[in-house]
Amino acid sequence: MSTTTAVRPRRVHPPGLAPLGRIGGGIGPTVLSLGAGALLWEVGARIWNVRFLPPLSEVLIRLGELTDLPPLSDGPLLTTSAIGWVADGDDTEAYIQLVDPRCTPRPVSLATLEAMQPWEQLACFGPEQITLEGTFGCSGCAASVPGTFEPGWLAHPMNFGFLSVDPNARIGPFAMRFAPSGPPPPAVGQIVRVVGHFDDPAAGSCTISPGEPPVPLDPLATGLYCREQFVVESFEVTGTDPDFP
Repeated sequence: MSTTTAVRPRRVHPPGLAPLGRIGGGIGPTVLSLGAGALLWEVGARIWNVRFLPPLSEVLIRLGELTDLPPLSDGPLLTTSAIGWVADGDDTEAYIQLVDPRCTPRPVSLATLEAMQPWEQLACFGPEQITLEGTFGCSGCAASVPGTFEPGWLAHPMNFGFLSVDPNARIGPFAMRFAPSGPPPPAVGQIVRVVGHFDDPAAGSCTISPGEPPVPLDPLATGLYCREQFVVESFEVTGTDPDFP
């Protein structure tokens, strides 16, 4: 496990991702996964800068260390991460930088991929083709979120196309997207070998406007979110889990 705690920006960005720059604006709440050294922040940015918030406003920063890969765990990263407010820097120094992604050798397994942060998945694999094996679906999963999300198949936050290593132990958390031009989802409980990719070209046209009335999110955050989605190109059914929950 890495224990680096330095927070000064190195201004080094993983291949395939452009520098994020200062985070001082955006319309509506924007959630980004960012970090410094081996530490992560979840940052909520609105149309005002944090330095102008009222004195009694709470500023939240939670730090977590990136664990070794795999497996997915309930370790320090998950239990100490939070969403809140953080200053992005001043005129001379940035306080936030991208964390070094834990890129792994190919081929990658589902157990390893699901343990990575979505930002890491995008930074490490980009649009390259990936083959994964797991059990599809989530029985009874449903939710409603007000707002407009375009294209819906890629941008909607409620996605239950889970691919699980062992659904009897945990459903997901890795989830897949199915484009209208691609194959339809398999049946729930089917064991599948899936071919797909991150960084789908459709991410360039994503818009996310949650709420009633809808309020558009920052385009930079929206684009990153959509690029992080795994889009299925094809799949092969290799069996059915008779004990699927």
